[in-house]
Amino acid sequence: MRTRLKIGIFILAAIAALIIPVVIFVNMPWARPDANRLERSFAANQHEFYIIAKYLTEARRDGWFSIRQNDVDSGSIPIRDEDVAQAVRTLFRQGYWNISTNKHGILFLYWRFFEQGIGIVHTFYDSNPGDAVFFPIEVLPLSEEGWYYYFD
Repeated sequence: MRTRLKIGIFILAAIAALIIPVVIFVNMPWARPDANRLERSFAANQHEFYIIAKYLTEARRDGWFSIRQNDVDSGSIPIRDEDVAQAVRTLFRQGYWNISTNKHGILFLYWRFFEQGIGIVHTFYDSNPGDAVFFPIEVLPLSEEGWYYYFD
């Protein structure tokens, strides 16, 4: 009985020793991507961002809409335009987690930790970028008009 208890305590301690540093590391401000990093990502993948933004703007739905990585490959969200599907795959390979829309814009989620998220937002028309992001902490303009870095 004592041996099992010791093994259980050892396993719990080992798990805690692995999880606690990860939680601390990921939540540190220097571990989060900053606006400069996402500006570089935007510049390197600008063509893909524009293809997706055009497609989602033209195919706008009422309310909220989201694309995750396996949605495109599994066919659960059929994207008939192969250029758009390839652009989505490219951004996911670059580290983006999710692409979602709401009535104010398109959010390209790059980094997340629990309820915090960092990414790029493209606003529809003259919408305030803070309206497109759920709980904006920081919204900064990128080099192109209508495109913003966000941290929420």
